[in-house]
Amino acid sequence: MDENRLHCDHCPVRFNTVWERKEHEYDRHGIGEAVPHPFMTEHYRTVEPYVTALRMIREAIGELFGPLASLESPEATLLRKEGPTPTSEAEAVIAALQRVEEVMRAA
Repeated sequence: MDENRLHCDHCPVRFNTVWERKEHEYDRHGIGEAVPHPFMTEHYRTVEPYVTALRMIREAIGELFGPLASLESPEATLLRKEGPTPTSEAEAVIAALQRVEEVMRAA
């Protein structure tokens, strides 16, 4: 089988790129493996260190303050209208720290 072909062997579909064909065969026919889009892998490599840093900050707040911070879960940021963005992550961290400050001030 030619790995660089631009058509599907299972239905009459033609593609512009090999990636499109591989994605189609995986999604439609369950053939092969899921192949990330080339731009997505480059994007991931670019943002991954920042995502890791934000995760470390979230974990530190959770460990230091526990339920007192009431930190918004990562799943909740996924459900936001704009999706998970660095800004929404920062807003969640800031809100958690503000809750801790309020409790400390009241005590």
